[in-house]
Amino acid sequence: MCFSPLEVVDSFPADYYLICPDLAQFQTQAGHTCTNLATFFPEHSQHAPWLWSTFAKPLAGAQHGQIYLHGFSTANLSPLEQLPNEIIDYLIGLLSENKQDVLAMGLSSGVLWPVVLHHVHREYQLSTVSWAGHSVAFHGRNSTCMPPSFDKVRPAVTKLISTIDRYSYNPIFDPHTVYSRDHECSFKNAKSSEQDWLNVVDVSKHWTGLDAADWLDIEADISQSYMFPQDRVWVLRNVTEGQFIRSDKLIPSEYIDPTRRRLPESTTVTKVLGLFKNSHSYGKRHVTNDILPISFAQIVLILCCYTSNIPLVESPFAFHTGRWAGHRLDIVTLEEHLKESSIKSWKDVSEPIVNDVGNLRWWVAHLGGEFNAKNVNGHWDKVFKERDMFRTWKGDQCAPKPQQEKSSGLQFLKRKPRKDRTDCCP
Repeated sequence: MCFSPLEVVDSFPADYYLICPDLAQFQTQAGHTCTNLATFFPEHSQHAPWLWSTFAKPLAGAQHGQIYLHGFSTANLSPLEQLPNEIIDYLIGLLSENKQDVLAMGLSSGVLWPVVLHHVHREYQLSTVSWAGHSVAFHGRNSTCMPPSFDKVRPAVTKLISTIDRYSYNPIFDPHTVYSRDHECSFKNAKSSEQDWLNVVDVSKHWTGLDAADWLDIEADISQSYMFPQDRVWVLRNVTEGQFIRSDKLIPSEYIDPTRRRLPESTTVTKVLGLFKNSHSYGKRHVTNDILPISFAQIVLILCCYTSNIPLVESPFAFHTGRWAGHRLDIVTLEEHLKESSIKSWKDVSEPIVNDVGNLRWWVAHLGGEFNAKNVNGHWDKVFKERDMFRTWKGDQCAPKPQQEKSSGLQFLKRKPRKDRTDCCP
């Protein structure tokens, strides 16, 4: 291992934040709704506003359509409602520091709501693709190490990390900046504009006069998902390595589920998997549906993860020095990718990466996050061995399938050094 595991609770992804040294920015909202690995892999797909607003290029010509329709009469308009839309938009701009006031203003009138939506979605257009093409990492709090690719900007990264770790920011009164005590430096918390607006909607649902169906329509109006329609094939690209993952190839292969692996009965892999399958508590643990696609958000956070603070319960899963940490990423449609790139210069790594993250999801579900000091002995190296099989692929090669693994006896317990892992601490 690169680091010694710590006797602390499962903290991924809650104790991490995205950093972009090139722009002196960080994000605390990536994965903020998840408290641990178990909640990181939910049973249903989740929209990740931070991902698309941070890395994706919106579809050209995408148009927003209003869904929520007011029940207010437009027969007797107030003096405010009679103003030209340009003047109303200017007044909204004066209130923009308090988004809840803007929301209240829009919901008070069927005339004002379309103007407020125009203001909101213009804000989205100006704030997307903020980190596309810049080096990023999903950095663990209080970690003393950083990705090797950050070596050239190590002083700036060290300053950014130490500032965030040692000092706090106020998510209510000043959610966009974190300050040091001496105020000599500050770094922006580059929050997603959509997430900000959805948070405002969420805390305003106690307002009277609107039912649950109304709030669903309002959330749909606020959403920027129309800019990234999921009926298109999207490509998550690692610009640094010339690799990409397609959105239509996000379902892990069948061999990720050990119950469906065609393994010779005499192999050590089969015996090890049998230990878990035959255990008393195995049948009681919830198992994630392997058919559920892996999401781009899960891939980015797992592959860009980097920390020296590895909790004991997470240590066997071996993902804490991600192979994409410190690399440059973006998301475009497949059509856009083919237009601006030579096919020969890019490698489709959808299968090995999706299978890697899918294998991690499978073990998290089957072990229930219960790798603690009490039951870790005897199973640690076994899980490490299989995780390494899915993480040591190179280039456009696929991760080795378990049935191809040839091992016997003590060879299974001797874990070879990871080629994609480096000792980044002295």
